[in-house]
Amino acid sequence: MKMNAKTKILQGAGLLLLIASLIFLIVQEATLGDGEITQWWILQYRSLVRINIAFIVLALISIWIQKTKVPRRLSIWRFPVLFLSLIFLGFTIKGCPCAVSYFQNTVLFLLGKEFFISFFVVFCVLLLLTYIYGKVWCGWICPLGALQEYLYLGRIKRLKGLALFRVFKTKTAQIVMRSIQLAAFVALIVLLFVKQMPWYCRFDPFKAIFSLSVNGSLMWTLVIVLIVSSLLIYRPFCKMFCPMGLVLNVVSMIPGAHRINIDEGCL
Repeated sequence: MKMNAKTKILQGAGLLLLIASLIFLIVQEATLGDGEITQWWILQYRSLVRINIAFIVLALISIWIQKTKVPRRLSIWRFPVLFLSLIFLGFTIKGCPCAVSYFQNTVLFLLGKEFFISFFVVFCVLLLLTYIYGKVWCGWICPLGALQEYLYLGRIKRLKGLALFRVFKTKTAQIVMRSIQLAAFVALIVLLFVKQMPWYCRFDPFKAIFSLSVNGSLMWTLVIVLIVSSLLIYRPFCKMFCPMGLVLNVVSMIPGAHRINIDEGCL
């Protein structure tokens, strides 16, 4: 089978999976009852549905590009799409659910918390779509990544040559950040096993920023650290703490996976 034919088959299968998962989420939302906790879950489901629809649109665009042989340099569209994500998935729905919640709620589902099944479904979809289409979530949709991208000062021509920015791009710095990410990943897994609750949500600085409500000295510290580090380092949270980013990085390295090079500064 030719690679081109294989790619088309995978893309078609991915699109069918997206449609199936969208139907599943809609049915799940329809089965929810009334109550205070349920109302929170309804908002979660609706956010998951909207994210799924966004993926379907991106999948259709990818298939269209494949068939029409449109030039594949689409980087000019990435920042407008990220901006829309920042406004809608970030400040409109308060950044909840986020990429970390997909991961942690999947772990909780595997630990027996059955009400997290919708997050497990979306998590599996993200894994497969990353293999088929590349890291479209991290590069095009994630509002957490979008916020960090817009804060990063190293993109400014007059500043990016400064030693302050170059030091974080060295091989040593990259190894240190990946090591921190792996340690944070293991720590989160251990906490989820011990606490068996959405632990990260209590200390999420992105949620505080997107909701424009920062309470407590600890949260203020986390927000300030996030903002300052994002000014100096390209996507510091993604490189050092995001468990979903680590998992999707592993998926993108599987033989046959499609890889998207965003730009020279993001690796």
